[in-house]
Order: sequence, then C-alpha cells, then structure tokens
Amino acid sequence: MTNHSFEQGQNPEGVPDTIHDRGSADWWSELMMLSNRFSRHALYRAGYPPTAVTWRILGHLERRGALRIGDIAELERTAQPTTSRVVRRLADQGIVETFPGPTDARSTMVKLAPPGQKLLRDIRFSIGHALESLNADLSEEELIALDRAKPVFQKLLLMELEKHNKPQPSKE
Repeated sequence: MTNHSFEQGQNPEGVPDTIHDRGSADWWSELMMLSNRFSRHALYRAGYPPTAVTWRILGHLERRGALRIGDIAELERTAQPTTSRVVRRLADQGIVETFPGPTDARSTMVKLAPPGQKLLRDIRFSIGHALESLNADLSEEELIALDRAKPVFQKLLLMELEKHNKPQPSKE
C-alpha cells in the first residue's frame, strides 16, 4: 500500500492548504471541490469525458422514470435548449426515447431505452473497475470512512432535492 496520507493543512499537490473550520462556507467549498475533482478523475480513469452529461441524464431517467426535458434541465441545472440538444443526440443514438407529454403535447417526455439501460450499466461497471485498484492504496479505516460518508452524501442530496421541489417521477 502506498502511503498517500495527508494531514489537515496539506493537499495532493503539495501546496499548503488553508485549514477551515468544520461546517464553515470555506470548508463546504473545499469539500465540494474535492468531490468534483475526484468525480472528474474517476471518469477520466474509466475513459469518459470529464463532463459525462450522458451518464448523469441516464441516471436521472433510471431513478425517476420518464421526465420532461424541462425537468432534466432543472435537475442538471442547465438551460433547456442545451438539454434538448443532448436529449436529441441521445435519441438519435437510440439511448433514450422521446414522446409527447400526456397533458401537453407540446412538451417532450424522455425515457431510458433498453440500449441506454445497457450503456448506463457499462459506464458504472467501467467506473467501478477503474477505481477498484484504489483499494490497494487505502487503509481499511479509510475505506470504512468513505463507506460511512455515502449515507451523508445521500442525505445531503435528498435534502437539496426536497428543498428545491425537484420533479417527481412520471407515471408513464
């Protein structure tokens, strides 16, 4: 196991880190930046582009079922025209299917197509296997700490979704 432990006040680049009070705005910002950087690194290791909007959209559709394009844009915090372009590309590739909304034919609903389900499984598999080698570089205590952090991240995401009245799954 390679020793890459960092004391508080250090970071992987060897640049002195500012020590932030737990729970402060700077602490939260640093936590978010580390999480974002790790996510981009994981995608890179698995051979995917750092934005990987495709797998995020597919994940939303898997978890929530069919969604309106506007709902996807809201979940992704992107402009609706941007989301429409991505969805159109995914539909052209057969990864998602689009259909008129049930109450307003002007709205477009999006659902995961079988090839999209397979693609999402493949992406998750690739990312998981690309990161699995990290086990050798982490102690059992570090792995336990990461495992304990998962429910906290899930809780934070759920609280944010509820706070911002995110779209609920469609019943189609």
